[in-house]
Amino acid sequence: MKKRSFMKKLIATAGAAAMALTLMIPAGTVRAAGETINPNTPVTLTITKYEGDNTGLSSDVSGKQDNSISGNTIADVEFTAVKIATIDQETTAESSAVKYKLTDAGASLTGIGSAGDAKTATEINTWLSGKTANDLTDDVESAAGAVSGTTDSNGVLIFTSNAGTTGDNVKQISGQGLYLVVETKAPATVTKRSVPFVVSLPMTDKENGNGWMYNVYAYPKNSISATDVEKEISAINGASQDAGIAADKKSAEAQIGDEITYQVPITAIVPDSGLTRLGITDTMSKGLTFVKAGDSAAPADVDVYAGASTEAEKVDEDSYTVSAETDGSGVTTLKVYFTETYLGTLNSNTSDREHEFLFVYKAKLNEDAVLGTTGNGNSVKMTYNYNNGPDSDVESGSKEAKVYTWGIDLTKKGEDNSALQGVEFNLAKDNETLAFVYDSDSNAYRPAVAESESTSETLTTVAGGKLYIRGLESGTYTLTETKTVNGYTLLKNPITIVITGNNTDGSAQATVDGEGVTLTQDNVNNGSNSALIPITVVNSKGFDLPQTGAAGTAIFAIAGVILIAAAGMLLVLRRKSGK
Repeated sequence: MKKRSFMKKLIATAGAAAMALTLMIPAGTVRAAGETINPNTPVTLTITKYEGDNTGLSSDVSGKQDNSISGNTIADVEFTAVKIATIDQETTAESSAVKYKLTDAGASLTGIGSAGDAKTATEINTWLSGKTANDLTDDVESAAGAVSGTTDSNGVLIFTSNAGTTGDNVKQISGQGLYLVVETKAPATVTKRSVPFVVSLPMTDKENGNGWMYNVYAYPKNSISATDVEKEISAINGASQDAGIAADKKSAEAQIGDEITYQVPITAIVPDSGLTRLGITDTMSKGLTFVKAGDSAAPADVDVYAGASTEAEKVDEDSYTVSAETDGSGVTTLKVYFTETYLGTLNSNTSDREHEFLFVYKAKLNEDAVLGTTGNGNSVKMTYNYNNGPDSDVESGSKEAKVYTWGIDLTKKGEDNSALQGVEFNLAKDNETLAFVYDSDSNAYRPAVAESESTSETLTTVAGGKLYIRGLESGTYTLTETKTVNGYTLLKNPITIVITGNNTDGSAQATVDGEGVTLTQDNVNNGSNSALIPITVVNSKGFDLPQTGAAGTAIFAIAGVILIAAAGMLLVLRRKSGK
């Protein structure tokens, strides 16, 4: 019995020893390779940039490729990667643990030790905690060994030590190690850059905990905002309810010399890094002149409101600059920009990122105005930039407003079809005779643009019997002939001209003495259609009276003298007879 009991114990002890020995043996070469870093294997970090909430860092992110992520990708986002430590295993008499030895760049960036010092993941994470992209951008971009790249049209950027991987969105890094990755530049529509993160390349398989991943995937997200700009015509000559303004306020009709008031509301999102530029750029066609009080544009020429209406708080004129430059072709570029001091006061907290402003200014329809459907447009863009933004200012999409005007093309002829030069007219609207300036460059009359211009109510036909009147708005006009050429008769009645313009597309209809006419093209500026009301006025010759001549008159004079003489003689004879 004792011998049998002893054998049972011996067998049990041998089995236990065999089991323990089995557990100490590696479970095949695959498992052994998974547990140990192969220093010769290249590493890759693939970043795919998506729109979405900036949720920060998460321990749930596995680092593996995830095809379930949806949303719009973002191009032109710049990331900078810096190796801040090497991956080492530090062994002491008490323990053995993975440590990270700081590189020169890592020591400089973190400030938690010198180059070569071994640090734990906890120490490095503690240093990184709470830091934003704005906090680290300048230091990271100037760090030794920093590598920067931008996402492509698919939102993808690849950092790799594999020399065989190439592409415009592929950037070479030095090899395995611990990398600090910072979003150093982003499109202006990004309200907050993604949170900086540290990644180990290779990275431990978080899901299984039994191997190393040499290809790591990251999907940082950004909240995207829509900056916006609009443009409206709010008044003509100060009248906000002018019938000439279209219902959507994107266009209007006016006559040359009228002042058009524009309102430009913008919505600007202040990113986490803060704005360095914000304002508007308005490009005015040569038919529009920016209205300014002095010789050069100044802040007093533009009203700016911190809100979406003129009832909002008015921004102090010291807080923005105004310039208006006109090039050789007559095109004026108006720029209104906030000062950096004012931009620094804008609150960039999450609860108050969105800021609305309203710009109000005037332009005058001038002597170079285009008649008809081409119109006189000016387009506005919002201009902005931000800290760590692109090298050139970013411009929003443009919004345009147009002003339309029309004219009269009169030809004066005799009944023999000859052109009558020197015939005079005046033009009245609503029973008020209008005064015009004669422009010798275009051989046309137009309303005055400046008070100093000399005007006249008399309109005279020039060579070819032509009389052009440019820059008229809709309305009922009466054209009266006041003086004709010698030998011709004046028109019996004024000519009634009715212009009915379309203030949304610049087309127009017209009648002359109740008869419909088709407007013709204006060849003075851009060949614009539906521009001029054609009128042909024919004068008839007068009737000749018989000539009496000088002799006929003399006979009456002589007869008169004879009668007077005879009467005198009779008077003398009568007196003598009486005596």
